[in-house]
Amino acid sequence: MNKIIALAAAFSLVLPASAQAPAASDSTAFALAFHRRLAGAGNIMTSPYSLRQALGMAYAGAAGKTRDEMALALSAGPAFVAEETTVRRGLASANGPATLKVGNALFVKEGYELLPSFLRAVKSAFDAEVFVRKFGPAAVVEINKWASAATNGRIPAILDKLEPDDRLVLLNAVYFKGSWVTAFPKKDAIDETFAPTGGKPFATKLMSVHKKFGYVEEAGWKAVRLPYKGDRLAMIAVLPDEGAAIAAFREKLDAPMWRGLRARLASRSGHVAIPKFKFEQTHDMIAPMRKLGMKLAFAPAGADFSNLSKPEDAAEELYLSKIVQKTFVAVDEEGTEAAAVTAIVGAARGSAMRREEPFRFVANRPFLFVIEEIESGTILFIGEVHDPRK
Repeated sequence: MNKIIALAAAFSLVLPASAQAPAASDSTAFALAFHRRLAGAGNIMTSPYSLRQALGMAYAGAAGKTRDEMALALSAGPAFVAEETTVRRGLASANGPATLKVGNALFVKEGYELLPSFLRAVKSAFDAEVFVRKFGPAAVVEINKWASAATNGRIPAILDKLEPDDRLVLLNAVYFKGSWVTAFPKKDAIDETFAPTGGKPFATKLMSVHKKFGYVEEAGWKAVRLPYKGDRLAMIAVLPDEGAAIAAFREKLDAPMWRGLRARLASRSGHVAIPKFKFEQTHDMIAPMRKLGMKLAFAPAGADFSNLSKPEDAAEELYLSKIVQKTFVAVDEEGTEAAAVTAIVGAARGSAMRREEPFRFVANRPFLFVIEEIESGTILFIGEVHDPRK
């Protein structure tokens, strides 16, 4: 059996008790802005799509200035919920040679009442399953089983425990499994020297293939699209020029630049060489979301989730207290498997044809990668490889 590339991401957002929206929604702007706030000098991968889906369900329950701040942070326009629904259902149609599944669920503590309008929103707009349970160890087991089943076992657990004041858990899961259209023959691996961020260069082998790919290069960087079978999903790898810092490229990579990069990818023969890599991480997401302008949602005395529930006791009102993301990624010659789970826990209180030389894309230094749905341009996963050994 061929070895499969494996990626997995897990997210946990906790809500205990207690500006102006953009003119149009832009998931790409959110994904890149979020990545800029979180990335540093080491390996990283996140799923901004899963995070935005889960926060989208929380957004459906937000009101007032809390909702305005969330809209700004999420780059969510007036039609955000409807647009996310359209994108999610479009992603479902990408199933075929590649598997892509998106699921949402809501676990509610028995006896805690949510507004019927909120429940209708998460069911109709997010196709969320709703479960009412006694909160305790058994509920944690069931929540983790849901996450594991939704990701084919790649995320075996998303929560360690539920606190006494926890009232609800919002879950999103994304699962993807696909094989490269053009696999990397093991016999074609090449010897290279990789120059990691902040370390000494080291000898390694890079997966290697000669073929036609979508390719573009500009002053300072080059990019290549590696499609998966079915031609609905792809990885785009971006490699800054030798001697150029990936951090500098990251800081100028915004939505218009990314869309321009994608638009200029043109089929061209060339040589692609990238390392195999594998790493897993845990991230605290509150700081980057605060940097994006989402602040009131974390304030016990200021958060307004009155479109989610309106308890008579103010101590039963909600605010966001914790956001944690866990990720795992591994890449090899055959393809990619990716999974993401986000849990929110609520507690009280083209150009003209011309002859061109074959391009060379040899990732022997830090590079950025994105796994996207090609038709919509939705960024499912985004990451950077600074040292493939770690």
